[in-house]
Amino acid sequence: METLIALTDKVEPEHVAWRYDPVLLTPVYTIERHRVTFSRMADVLVLYVGRRIFSFVETCTRICASTCPSSRRSQWGT
Repeated sequence: METLIALTDKVEPEHVAWRYDPVLLTPVYTIERHRVTFSRMADVLVLYVGRRIFSFVETCTRICASTCPSSRRSQWGT
């Protein structure tokens, strides 16, 4: 967060985006834990960022499809 705050010394906050992702739900990283963590970080960063991006991790089949070398070949025609 310190780096993000330092960035706003060089650019206006409306040009800075903060990504809180990918959100992965596990028995340890629960919805409540993410809610608390995100809220605490947002309270600090509210003056320094113009927008926040919050997204969940994709399902394994979509991740595997996008990272598998054979999938890349077919996607790019190589």
